[in-house]
Amino acid sequence: MSVKKQVDEETGGIAGIRAVPLYSVKRDGFFKLRPTDESPVWVRGDYDRKEKKFHCYKYWDLATTHDWRGNKTVYVGFSF
Repeated sequence: MSVKKQVDEETGGIAGIRAVPLYSVKRDGFFKLRPTDESPVWVRGDYDRKEKKFHCYKYWDLATTHDWRGNKTVYVGFSF
């Protein structure tokens, strides 16, 4: 396997951004809601079993929080 092909598979393509469900992002992992540079970076927090949602907050603004279900499509594999 060539090095270029191996790198592309690890990063998810040329741009590196790939869509995944929120439940596959590790705790304290980074994600975006849109695959753009202007989109804010979010951090996945704990899972609330009662609500059946993941608690997430913005990386640069800890006061901005939101709870999403695990099947929400988010984008990972970017650098900021």
